[in-house]
Amino acid sequence: MYRSRGEVPDGYYTVPIGKAAVARQGSDITVVASMRMVPMALTA
Repeated sequence: MYRSRGEVPDGYYTVPIGKAAVARQGSDITVVASMRMVPMALTA
């Protein structure tokens, strides 16, 4: 997510391993993306 901007938590935090981050809820299709393809998948 190279040039993307967003909020970053203050202080120390961890990211849970093995748990998905749902960027946008839906009911018709599941799109899985990582790294650079996440912004493109969100616009799909």
